[in-house]
Amino acid sequence: MLLKLFNICAFILFIPIYPFVGLFFLTLLSYGALAKRLIRLYYGATFKGFLEGLDAIWNVETGSSRSMLNLLFFVESPLEGHSDIPERFLRDIRKTILEKLKDTPRQPYPRIFWTRRQRFGYCFWTDDSKLTIEDYVRFMEPIGKDCGGGGSERKFLDEAQLHEFAGKVSNRHLPNGHAACWELLIGTEPVRQGKSDTAATVKYPMMLRLHHTAGDGMAIVKLILDTITGNHAALAARICTPAKPAEEPKKCGGLKLTQLLKLGLNGPAIVLRMIFRKSEKSYLSTTKVTDYKVANWHHEPPVDVPEQAVISIVKRTKQLVEGGRFSDVFLLALASSFQKFFDAKGEPAPEQGISVIVPGRAGSEAKSLKIKNRFTTRHQQLKIGRGVQLDSPDKLSKLRQQLSIIAQGSTCTRSNASHTVTSWFISTLTGMLPVPMLRLVVHSFRVNVVFSILPEIEQVSFQGLRMVDPVLLLPNTGNISICLAVLTFGNKVHVGILADRTIVSSEEEAHLIVEEVVAEIQRMGKVLDEEQKMTSISFENE
Repeated sequence: MLLKLFNICAFILFIPIYPFVGLFFLTLLSYGALAKRLIRLYYGATFKGFLEGLDAIWNVETGSSRSMLNLLFFVESPLEGHSDIPERFLRDIRKTILEKLKDTPRQPYPRIFWTRRQRFGYCFWTDDSKLTIEDYVRFMEPIGKDCGGGGSERKFLDEAQLHEFAGKVSNRHLPNGHAACWELLIGTEPVRQGKSDTAATVKYPMMLRLHHTAGDGMAIVKLILDTITGNHAALAARICTPAKPAEEPKKCGGLKLTQLLKLGLNGPAIVLRMIFRKSEKSYLSTTKVTDYKVANWHHEPPVDVPEQAVISIVKRTKQLVEGGRFSDVFLLALASSFQKFFDAKGEPAPEQGISVIVPGRAGSEAKSLKIKNRFTTRHQQLKIGRGVQLDSPDKLSKLRQQLSIIAQGSTCTRSNASHTVTSWFISTLTGMLPVPMLRLVVHSFRVNVVFSILPEIEQVSFQGLRMVDPVLLLPNTGNISICLAVLTFGNKVHVGILADRTIVSSEEEAHLIVEEVVAEIQRMGKVLDEEQKMTSISFENE
């Protein structure tokens, strides 16, 4: 009742302001239209339009926080005869990209070859790049400290060297003065699989770096899969997200009519809460994101029993509560992981919890195969606390209770009016704002953590070489200091983290966070296995 009263009072308070707000946006529209006309006159047919919505948001960056998506993956090869893999992969992937993406009569993803520019305060695309395929796809610089030789004398890397390299490269600028949209780096130094004295295979690191204006995390996976398969139907089949048919509601400007009415009533109250909301005070908060990043990841090892795979445990655990989601289980594991991180740093966990951005895809994946930003963001308050205690007699009921709290919070944020307002603002209004205003918007988000969970992807190969162990490293932008991403590939979970060194000071600390997320899920699996065993015994005794 009090909330409704506050919303009504805020709406009434804003009534005198609405004409000025309308005049402000009318002025912006007029200025934007004039800027677009002048830019079109200067660039002619090469002008491809302004960056809009999420694209415009992601183009707001600084040297210490570039909007780069980094997908690190490996190409697996037998130990014998692997020395020509980098050269062969470089040659074949260049040829494939030219044939399937660039030199076709109808380019499936033309945007990735466009150039990002800025004039009169607005960012826009032009199709006048002079870059060649050799600029986009090239060898990595040597990573190892002693990297001489070639051919059969290639030096082997270890994971620690890759962690350090990924942290340094993740925020580096792209070709053409950072105006290009992507690059693919081919590693020439292999990583030995398993124990060095018994390994039968090696894997070469590859890193696809995509600017976030060109697409989101799912887009970068699409780009790789479509390049490899060259078949949109096969690509749709590999992305295991079922399409959900739904009735087309009456819409107005991209929103349901009921949502638009709700927006008009609740919008002022939400704006007031955002203005007067206090910043989170915790160790994760930082006043300035730096150029020094820490990267780490966890690759799930093979398991003998399919039910013990992380993805299988997550599927079983989410069934403990009605309406449970994959993200709820991972968020619960993340809460436990951060508790141990705070303990290790000797810092108190914030009593009110932490705000986490949980990106989600808008719509189904089966029909829309464009490389673009299609995600929506929701802010969820995550209560930090101890996870599963295996020696507790009521561990199952506690797990169910903790998961229920997370699930209720997820449902609340998904249906919250502020989520609707934020999504509408980002998708509709941001394209009207010039860069200085967008910068204020980006830095107004008082959130320090992003946790993204991508749909499950099947295993793929390229020219007979298996692609294995992909890790997605999300950018630290604005005030965000820690980004985690979960990617399930070939029924194995891979968790990546990219963090600012002001918060996570070493690769070991980053490793603790991702390892503990997986370890907590495995403890959930033990609780479920024990319960199933007890149920079976009781059934046999009957």
